[in-house]
Amino acid sequence: MAMISLEMQKITAAARRSDCAFAVVPWGGGSMINPIKSNSQIHPVPGSSSSGSWAKQNGILVFENVKRTPQGFTIDEDEKLSGIFTQLDYRNTPGTGGKTFIAKAYCPLQYAPDITSTSYRDMAGFGYDIIAQGVASYWKNGYVYQSTSPTHPGVKYQCFHLAVWDYSLKKYYPYITCNVILYYGSSPRSFSVYVKNIPRSELFDRFNVFAMQFIPAAETENDISQLKLFFNGNLVGSSNWVTSGTAPKWYSAADDQCGLHPTMSVCANTTLERTARHTVSWAMGFDSVLTEDEIMDLSTV
Repeated sequence: MAMISLEMQKITAAARRSDCAFAVVPWGGGSMINPIKSNSQIHPVPGSSSSGSWAKQNGILVFENVKRTPQGFTIDEDEKLSGIFTQLDYRNTPGTGGKTFIAKAYCPLQYAPDITSTSYRDMAGFGYDIIAQGVASYWKNGYVYQSTSPTHPGVKYQCFHLAVWDYSLKKYYPYITCNVILYYGSSPRSFSVYVKNIPRSELFDRFNVFAMQFIPAAETENDISQLKLFFNGNLVGSSNWVTSGTAPKWYSAADDQCGLHPTMSVCANTTLERTARHTVSWAMGFDSVLTEDEIMDLSTV
């Protein structure tokens, strides 16, 4: 009988908490633990796959160009869209409930060829999308294309994402980012945290634990919502949102803008020409604000 590591014990215990909305783990055939929750819009589709975990065979996890390795989930074939998708939908979620997303991921350092242009389109290098709601349109030959992926067709917007980016040009710093699109007033607005001061030697070619939190005004003082970004259990960036008495909600774009379900993704790739060959060991999302001690505990496994 295989030994159960301390990491597996911690992640499994956390995934079984009542506030854990999803948990994607590489053991058990690529499984999702505790996925059936009220208002989650997750429902089984029997016969979706003939192999893998119960969640994969019944369509709760959809694997597109992703393979499972001993280290976790990673892309299978280069220059193809990829990701693990679920039907979990955070759109229309009011801002009165806190959320925590956390994942362990490996991002290889992949320098694109040096170029002389300093335009944003040319500078944009490799994007390692770790956890996201919705998949943004991808860049190809200098143009924005809508996705033709069978699992996320026509997607144009993201409700939120937790990602690592590196520029094409070596002189620019890479960065970790988390972003939430909130609907406030009459238009959607971006609520983001960017961290650009982590050396490449610490960010790439090694496993790290990334986490983001949305803390609504109802759980803070002074009517201020917060977005926090953690790196290996340590708080590295935060942003405040003054709600002025009205609780924002996560962006609710129409289906013709966001595409069809499933829209929740782990280890996704949307850039065809610069495939990010990252690996996600595990990923979890909580309908609650974990304490900093809890985040540190999950980050030190």
